[in-house]
Amino acid sequence: MDWSWLLDRLDLKIGLWCYRWLSLGGRLTLAKSVLESVPVYWLSLYKIPNSILEGLRRWITLLLWSSSGADNKIHLASWELLSKLKCLGGWGLRNLVLFSRALRMKSLWRGLFSLNLWS
Repeated sequence: MDWSWLLDRLDLKIGLWCYRWLSLGGRLTLAKSVLESVPVYWLSLYKIPNSILEGLRRWITLLLWSSSGADNKIHLASWELLSKLKCLGGWGLRNLVLFSRALRMKSLWRGLFSLNLWS
């Protein structure tokens, strides 16, 4: 299955407007609310290739560290710090590979152990 449509959809959601008028905190909030929430349904159903998840991570870093669509700023923090929990000193972004695995396991668990029409 070709997953490039997912990256195209995120490109349409963000556009170039957010680079110019949002502060770093606003871009972080946008990354958490849009870039991490759009693929949640697909992450819970399918094993999305790591190359697409890496592309999503690149979109998040591009959004965070760019001041306009063309020029990039210096990365002020590593991805390991960005993906740590806030209580551990990180920025609270999700590690998409682990999040995808957790969502698929949750769907499997519900399918195996719930008592409803679908299981």
